[in-house]
Parts: sequence; C-alpha cells; structure tokens
Amino acid sequence: MYSRRLDNQVLSFGHEGVLYKDSFLKYDHQTRSLWVHVTGRCIAGAFQGRRLNTVASVVTSWADWKRRYPDSLVLEEKGYPHFLGTYLGLDSGRASDYAFCLTESAEPKAYPFRALRESEVVSDTHDDEALLIVFSRSENRGQIWDRELDQEILLFSLVRKDENKGLILQDAQTGSLWSGLEGVAVEGILKGKRLRALRYHPILLEAFQAFYPEGEIYGESP
Repeated sequence: MYSRRLDNQVLSFGHEGVLYKDSFLKYDHQTRSLWVHVTGRCIAGAFQGRRLNTVASVVTSWADWKRRYPDSLVLEEKGYPHFLGTYLGLDSGRASDYAFCLTESAEPKAYPFRALRESEVVSDTHDDEALLIVFSRSENRGQIWDRELDQEILLFSLVRKDENKGLILQDAQTGSLWSGLEGVAVEGILKGKRLRALRYHPILLEAFQAFYPEGEIYGESP
C-alpha cells in the first residue's frame, strides 16, 4: 500500500495494461509516468527514479478484520469489479508463495510466510533495527514491529493463543504480556505501551527475487 502524495501533489493512477518483469505497470494521470506496483518506483517519465512512500498496513482476513473493527468503512464493490473479490493467494492455498517485504531499508529483505508459519514469532535484526515478526498460521495474518521500546530492546516469546486477542507474547525484560498482532501490552508493568509498526508489503517471492535479486530472504542461506 502506497501514499499517492508526492512533492505536495496527490497523484491518481490508472492501469497501463502491460507487464514489467511479470508485474503490472500503472501510470499517473498527471504526467503519464510509469510505475511498478511491486516496488512503488517510477521507471519512466517525469518522476523516473522516484518512489512512493509505503503506508503502514496489515495482512489479515476479512472475517478477522470485521470482528476486530466492526465499524470500519469499506470500499464499495460497485464500480470496481476488477479489483475487489477473493484475494488470490491467502485464500487459495498460495499463502506459502508470499512474503512480508521490507524495501525501505538499504538492503531489502523478505520474510516468507512458509518460514513464519513454522515459528509464528521471530526476533530478527536488520538494517540496524530490532524486529519482531508475528504471524498467525491459522489466519495467515501478521505484522512487523520494532522491538525497541523506551531505548531498550525487548525479547519476546510466545505464551499462548487467545481466541479473541490472538497470539499472546511475553517480554523477557519485564514479564509483561502482549497482543502480538496488535503490538500492545495487555498485562504487566508495560500495560498500555505500544510497539512501533514497521512498514512492509506482502509480495510474491518470485516477484521479490525478480526486482531485488540481491535481496536477503529470511531462512535461506545467502
């Protein structure tokens, strides 16, 4: 998910109808520049070399989102028949082909769903940031957090799975309990504290390898 705001103007986009490295291109109506949806980068036109800013988002199911945020606004399907419907991948048995992708760092890195499903909670360090990757294998839902809180790097472990709050984690430093998917402490001396969500986007592993051939893939040898 990207912000359409660039250089104090809001761009609007259309589908170019052609592929670039097996990924579709979009164009902005303002300058007809061509953009790659996988990377958010402009490859031709007035904005060539520029990149759209990633917006924080979450990968989840509609059922889980509706349960957690019942009053959410939803884009109407009317007028958008080609873009709404079942999301191929998470709902079609292809979840293992996807990964969380960190592309705003100096060295892009992908965290494959197939690797995250094995442990559900991963502590990692990348590009000088302490990361916490939380992934619910039952929901194919996950989030990436910054493990540093108040100038201290926390270490987490999975304690239990709660029907309403999802994965419950515990930090080794204070023993506080956390909702892993929400990034908030729910019990203990840190109750109410929140971890900072890091920006990522879901990506097919084959697309990550095509656009970032030197990028690192978690769980695979260099």
